Order: sequence, then C-alpha cells, then structure tokens
Amino acid sequence: MLFRAFVVAIIAAAATGCATPTSESVAAKWKGKNITEAVQVLGPPQSTMPMPDNITIYTWEEQFGSANAAVRGYCRTGLHVDHKGTIVAASQVSRSLLCK
Repeated sequence: MLFRAFVVAIIAAAATGCATPTSESVAAKWKGKNITEAVQVLGPPQSTMPMPDNITIYTWEEQFGSANAAVRGYCRTGLHVDHKGTIVAASQVSRSLLCK
C-alpha cells in the first residue's frame, strides 16, 4: 500500500512538471549573479577547482536516502565563476527529484 502511494506521488509530480533541475535551468537561475549570492543560498561549497582562463568551479553536493540503500539519490551542482566573481555557467548532475 505504501509503495502504491509512492508510485502515485511520483506520477503526479511528473504530470505537474516537477522535474530534476538541468544544467540549463541551474545556469538560468545563477548566471550573471555574484558567487557570494550563491554561497548565501547554498552554503559554503564542498570544493573549488581553478580552471584555465581564470574560471573557478565551485561545487556543492547533497546526498539523499539511507547509507544502506542500494542506490542513493544525489545532486552535484557546479557554478563556473570568472575572475570578477560573476557566475558565467553552471552544471548539474543528479539522481534525485529533491535537487534545488
């Protein structure tokens, strides 16, 4: 019975357009903003990685579900920031409907 309710909830979410964010939707949300705004919303990043052309990728990762689960949900968000602190691109890798 609980499984049936879960399946119905997933179908209803899909029908209303609830979906995992894509790199494009994450970029649309953050592109042009300063990295300090993202840090205020997302918290400190788990990592930063300098790239060529004075770009730094700030990365956040969230995991969902039990540590004993066969497959855990996760969201990995990367914001690509120029030398002025402006977000110029984004990437999202996810396996969860809970991604922001």
